[in-house]
This record gives sequence, structure tokens and C-alpha cells, in this order.
Amino acid sequence: MKNRNEEKFFFDRKFPDLLEENYLTIRKEDGVVKILTDHIVSVNIKSQTQVFIKLTNNEEYKLDEKLSKKVANGLGFFD
Repeated sequence: MKNRNEEKFFFDRKFPDLLEENYLTIRKEDGVVKILTDHIVSVNIKSQTQVFIKLTNNEEYKLDEKLSKKVANGLGFFD
């Protein structure tokens, strides 16, 4: 993925159930993190259960296992 528009397309079109308007909602042990999809600059798929997203401020989040599988399988990895 090369630019923010690709990531936005990816979340909007492939995984509409993960979005709350234009936010990606990530549930973490200590609460819920909401991330604007426009702030996602890359998606790194290391394995079916290890998917990371990097934001414009260089923060990186590891998606939980269930969400990682949904993202990896939705992109055609590990079918």
C-alpha cells in the first residue's frame, strides 16, 4: 500500500463492519481506540494473526487476532 487513499479504500470497501463512520475502532485490553482512517499510512501483514497499522504520527498498533485474520483474509492472504 502506497498512500493514504489506498488504505482508506481498503477499510471502506473491504471491511465496512469495522468502521464507525470514518473511524477504525480497535478494542484493546485497556479500552477502545478510535483511529481516523485518513491517519493510516500503512498496513503491515506479518502473518494471518499479526497485522500492524502505522499512523501519520508514526504510532503503530497491532490489531487483535480476530481483526488481523479478517484483514489478512479479506486481502486474499492465507485463503
